[in-house]
Amino acid sequence: MEELFTDAGIPLVHIPTSESYDSADVISLFQIAVTKVGKTTPLHLVSTNDNVPQCPICGKMMVLRINRNGSTSGKTYYGCIDSPRCRGVVAIG
Repeated sequence: MEELFTDAGIPLVHIPTSESYDSADVISLFQIAVTKVGKTTPLHLVSTNDNVPQCPICGKMMVLRINRNGSTSGKTYYGCIDSPRCRGVVAIG
């Protein structure tokens, strides 16, 4: 199956299961996948010192989300990567 995606120039990323993830490790997996399909320039981080918070409930990595409802519609926040099982949220600003 992986060969179909590779032949089409679409990299697949295999991320081993873990209790928590280091964002730098996950990014390096994506860089390896892009390199495998023939891209000569690896992906670069805008800032290597991004302080992505850990979920205050379960400790997993958080992802940037956009509120789509209510008076805070359009505002960004960090939500747990394990949503909807975990409802951890960290406000920005």
